[in-house]
Amino acid sequence: MKRSLLKWEDADFWYAKTQSPPIGVKTGNYIDELLARIDISSEFSILDVGCGNGTISIPLTKNVRHVTALDSDPGLLPTLTHKCMSEGISNLRFANEDWIQARIGIDIESHDIVLASRFRRLIPIRKFLEQMNQAATKLCYLTWIVDREEIDPQICEILKKEYHSLPRYDLISNVLSRMEISATVEFFESLDTHRFENENDAIEEAARGYKIESREAKERIAALVKSELKQRDGFWWKDTTTKWALVWWRK
Repeated sequence: MKRSLLKWEDADFWYAKTQSPPIGVKTGNYIDELLARIDISSEFSILDVGCGNGTISIPLTKNVRHVTALDSDPGLLPTLTHKCMSEGISNLRFANEDWIQARIGIDIESHDIVLASRFRRLIPIRKFLEQMNQAATKLCYLTWIVDREEIDPQICEILKKEYHSLPRYDLISNVLSRMEISATVEFFESLDTHRFENENDAIEEAARGYKIESREAKERIAALVKSELKQRDGFWWKDTTTKWALVWWRK
């Protein structure tokens, strides 16, 4: 787990990959696929652990009584506040907390549902899951990548950097089993479609966060990105399918 997160320790890389607006137009059905599998009610409260820029928290506000969007980065507050104001959302609160260090019942109150969607940093894993289990009164949900068509391994190979994939999803269910929690694992697929004005935008998007110095490396990465693009309707497109594991359990 620690090895797979090495590149994310670089703050510039992390922001470039997860917080900066995508180049071009990116759409996907992950949120719809996830929400279709979560047992939610208009009376529920939900804690969204690692909320990021509110990709999940904002849609959830339309389906539940209250959402707490938790993240350790205080810089996300302006973005979430602006989104809530522009959409007239009044049932979302931002919690600036380190999830592992947060005291349940003191720093963070209990919620009906605790959700960790696409959260990579499950370190230490057992403590992360114990926090989820303690904070939830009804249900816990966690999503984890099973398989995705990624370009990062090839980019790292070109740059002669180590690349470590994420652990298998069953690591999570095995840890839960040792905690005497019987979890259910469901699988679903999501499709991301990325539209670019030109090939250069696609290359810039794929290379964001990486420090590419040599001309040869830039040319090889450019050729790699172009090989995965399709041209139609005057634009360049990249479609990416991801298989997810939804690990969940009832209290």
